[in-house]
Amino acid sequence: GKVEIDLRDVNNHGFILNQSTNVHVTGTGSSLHEYGFEIYRSPDDISKTGMAISDMISDIELDHIEIHDLELGLHLLNVPDCNEETWRENWTMENVSVHDFYIHDVGNEGFYIGSSKYSGGHTTTCDGQTLQLLPPLIKHIKVYDNEISNSGWDAMQVSCAVEDCRIYNNRAVNW
Repeated sequence: GKVEIDLRDVNNHGFILNQSTNVHVTGTGSSLHEYGFEIYRSPDDISKTGMAISDMISDIELDHIEIHDLELGLHLLNVPDCNEETWRENWTMENVSVHDFYIHDVGNEGFYIGSSKYSGGHTTTCDGQTLQLLPPLIKHIKVYDNEISNSGWDAMQVSCAVEDCRIYNNRAVNW
């Protein structure tokens, strides 16, 4: 059947995945439901993110998921921190596939993929020293067959994708 993640009265994101590679999250478990996962919150309280995926994520596929009535649909990025492995020169997000999502009625972005601080970087303090760290790059990403409607900001943002970035067959309405 369908997995419903109702975030009313919950102070967290719907689905969190950190520090993982070689993962496939799919909502195709039942032929009765096009979107086997539904993540939502009351329309009166849209805070939180449907899927928060970060911290050295790579080789991941996400599909057949509906997200609605939240602040942000899918947040998929790697942000550098004091761990040198997370820095641009040491880590690359690769082989990402995001498809067959239905995201609607979100306050901000439907998809926020990759850091928007490509050249400016993130200011981080490590051992008392302030550093300007560049976010990791993305290679080999596909974002396709998604529908995004009624997003308060961008329907979709994909940043830091520098090689083999394919975005196609998506539908965005009222963003």
